Amino acid sequence: MEQVLKNKSIYITCCDYAISGKQYDLLYNEEHDMLITHPQLSAQDIEHYYAQDEYDSYITGYKSLFQWVYYHARKLSIKLKINLVSKFVPEEGLVLDIGSGSGDFPLAARRRGWSAKGVDSIKKARSVANKSVPDLVMPPSYLATLGVQTFDVITLWHVLEHLPELDSQIRNLKRLIKAEGRIVLACPNFRSYDAKFFCKFWAAYDVPRHLWHFSRKSISSLFQKHGMVVESIHPMWLDSFYISLLSTRNKYGRYKILQAFLVGLISNIRAIFSGQFSSLIFVIRTK
Repeated sequence: MEQVLKNKSIYITCCDYAISGKQYDLLYNEEHDMLITHPQLSAQDIEHYYAQDEYDSYITGYKSLFQWVYYHARKLSIKLKINLVSKFVPEEGLVLDIGSGSGDFPLAARRRGWSAKGVDSIKKARSVANKSVPDLVMPPSYLATLGVQTFDVITLWHVLEHLPELDSQIRNLKRLIKAEGRIVLACPNFRSYDAKFFCKFWAAYDVPRHLWHFSRKSISSLFQKHGMVVESIHPMWLDSFYISLLSTRNKYGRYKILQAFLVGLISNIRAIFSGQFSSLIFVIRTK
């Protein structure tokens, strides 16, 4: 990590608004046009930041406006994701979803007729997922038991930014994907208009849980190092509104629905011309 951080300038300093209130620097990496959270917590320390009610990526209901928006946006988002992934999965194809949370995506993939498994590091998330379908979501150790070129599609929906040791993670993805398969990943884009508007309050910085912060160039550059190319890029239209809503809470201490809607709308309109949507989906294949 020391070598990675060498000669990196501070791009912005952000606060963990969800849990601790602590501040973290985001360091700019010019080679990949990405930001690196500093300091990065150990796996043992950061687990605490996923165990709180304020950060539940595996909620199955809602107790607040935050959770209501997340829950309903997620349901619609899953339908859109399945439609996109269906372009690359053959009938009865094999799908792996990394960072599955409560298992919504692999469950939807199974209902589509695919053979799907999920992986998640959070025990509570796996417990929620596996109540309805046993062994739907497995611990990360499951990946080590798999042979090379196992899956037709591997998905990571807002997950890559959470994973330590990026190069190692990308090598493993390449090992697991079939020669004609696809990796489909989504991540926030720190070059978007809503990121610039909310600056240090932008909710998708989400320190310290997000270790890395990507742009369009970042993903292409990182995967190219491992002999893979970005085949296509797709917008996540809803994310600008959702992220903007959470950002207003960070900035003002309460939600400002009208401002969030307007910023999200402007962000999407600008991105139609610039390509800099709030979140992007990358479809990646081997060269």
